[in-house]
Amino acid sequence: MTRILIAVDGSDLDHECVATARRLFGTEAEYLAVSVAHEPAQRTAMVPVPYGFVYPYASVEPMRVDDGSNPVDRAEDIARRAAEEAGLDNAEVIGEVGDPAEVIVGAAARHACDAIVVGSHDRGWLSRLVQPSVSSEVLSSSSIPVLVVKAPT
Repeated sequence: MTRILIAVDGSDLDHECVATARRLFGTEAEYLAVSVAHEPAQRTAMVPVPYGFVYPYASVEPMRVDDGSNPVDRAEDIARRAAEEAGLDNAEVIGEVGDPAEVIVGAAARHACDAIVVGSHDRGWLSRLVQPSVSSEVLSSSSIPVLVVKAPT
């Protein structure tokens, strides 16, 4: 049986990704929906440094900010909602925390998937400079076929 991993992020593109996967791979395939949550936010505190150093620097001390919710549970909820809204009631739901591209490729390898379906948002060059494209990173690091679904225009 063909195993397809569909990466979802809670955006409008999720439905398009699932619909495209179902159209290409059919109802006989086994589907897995994965969503990746970012690690909990961290605040940094800048500590003033006295002058007189050759290179002034500041000490940074990370502090965890916990809003009380579990990021894995949030990710699983996003994946479950995307699968249910697209009619994949029997899809296995995966929620993880970390770097999205690494988690997606790793989940596909762990679950012996035959292909990965990932969406590509239409973003400008500045947005891609600040935050790299997950779909591009998945394409470059995956050893199995990757289907990139473009956002509808």
